[in-house]
Amino acid sequence: MIILIMPIGAPGSGKTTLNNYLRESMSNYFYTQRDEDFATLRKTNSLNKTRKKLFSNLELFFENVSSTNHKNPEKKYFVYLDSSNAKIMCREKFYQKLNPDKIIELNFNLSNSILQERVKDRYHPTFPEDHIKQKEMIDIISKNIEFSNPIDTSNPINASNPINASNPIDTSNPIDTSNPIDTSNPIDNRITKIYINEPMTLIEIYQKIKICS
Repeated sequence: MIILIMPIGAPGSGKTTLNNYLRESMSNYFYTQRDEDFATLRKTNSLNKTRKKLFSNLELFFENVSSTNHKNPEKKYFVYLDSSNAKIMCREKFYQKLNPDKIIELNFNLSNSILQERVKDRYHPTFPEDHIKQKEMIDIISKNIEFSNPIDTSNPINASNPINASNPIDTSNPIDTSNPIDTSNPIDNRITKIYINEPMTLIEIYQKIKICS
């Protein structure tokens, strides 16, 4: 059984930190770090060639996971794609390619002030060191992230907390964190959506992942 963990969020959300924690906490764990891979490949390749190699490497990664799962399908294999994963269409392509049994979407929708504080003194292979440029990039990335659809208000678990579905990433109307797990999805019933709108400990996120898996 393949369980895909799909983090969605801007730099500073805690995606890589969570990946490092899960690597030590879970067995049968596979992961990619596409930002790191991109930075390494870009040193010796053109942008176009870098993208092609990155895509090829990802396909090989998926094939390896699928092959391992085919040999022992009774086991649970956790797969983590460490990147912003900002666009719904790109995520859907990953789902089609890997064809996991379960998908856990982690929506890191933290405030820009928290993100800026977290990234200002850290190294990131594709992120500027200048604080002003960091702020500008976070603003741009945050505005362009397509989070999972908000909790379906027809779901009785969440009906008491209606959400404005017309604007799912409007931070003035954040997704309710009192019920941060949503298993409803009218398109793909493999998907469970977890919403992280305020800082949480790694253990808290890990426990939510375990519940969903």
